[in-house]
Amino acid sequence: MNCTFMDTEQIKREFDSLTESMKSVEELKNTSLKTLFPDDFICRFTSCKSIKELFAKSGHTIQKQADIDSARENGFDAFIRETTSFDDWDAMLEAALCELISKNKL
Repeated sequence: MNCTFMDTEQIKREFDSLTESMKSVEELKNTSLKTLFPDDFICRFTSCKSIKELFAKSGHTIQKQADIDSARENGFDAFIRETTSFDDWDAMLEAALCELISKNKL
């Protein structure tokens, strides 16, 4: 078994990198739906002009994560599948997160 040891500077760089990654995750957790789903994203993948319009068309009142969870129990994923380019909310969320990360280099 080979063991490699890092010097103090390498450990510091790795730690700093990990710390920055953790900050990025925290920033994502606090990202608004409007930021996560900008109008250009919604226009590319739906017939709507904004995430607000998409939610209104779904027939669900969505303002926070708990609202999405409740909506998913009541047909929201089927609505997403029928009206967007995605199979469900998770797929749409994943695509939006990937774009946000790519644009912001998080």
